[in-house]
Amino acid sequence: MKIGIDLDGVVYDIINPFDKFIKEKGITPVETEYNRGLEKDVVRDYFKKFSEGRPFLWIPQFEGAVDSINKMSKENELFIITYRNWCKTGVQDTMSRLEKDGVNVNQIYFTKKKSYIARDLGLDFFVEDSIVNAKYIREGSKADVFLIDRPYNKCGLEDRIYRVDNLKDVEANVSAINKYK
Repeated sequence: MKIGIDLDGVVYDIINPFDKFIKEKGITPVETEYNRGLEKDVVRDYFKKFSEGRPFLWIPQFEGAVDSINKMSKENELFIITYRNWCKTGVQDTMSRLEKDGVNVNQIYFTKKKSYIARDLGLDFFVEDSIVNAKYIREGSKADVFLIDRPYNKCGLEDRIYRVDNLKDVEANVSAINKYK
């Protein structure tokens, strides 16, 4: 099977370090909102300032995430599809980090338009943490979406979007599906 995987909120925890950063600026993040309760332009400005510390080199990975990716890569084609190219060192730092962490995937894409890549690659599944991105991916491709459960994506699920706790759950589901293909 072909599987697309987002990085932030799926493999790496960018939210807690970002929340700590904005708390130091006197802002209380709203944990149930993807934009942390900030206007779009404001959150974008804070992320630009946050990116000056090159977070893609040091933010923590979620427990077992890389192990699950590497296990799934043995029987599936895996593609990292992330929008980390929004910051100056995003691509370079991401590539360094993935190499350092030993992440085994077929290819890495840097784009905001994840649904186009999902469609063009003919992905069967996509792993995402944003409900908005999950809907775009589902609507723009044939991929079903595993939505990693986060406080900011607690809305009701729609057809072909499945809530999971982490990449270990994705690994178990993909393994079960592979047995019947």
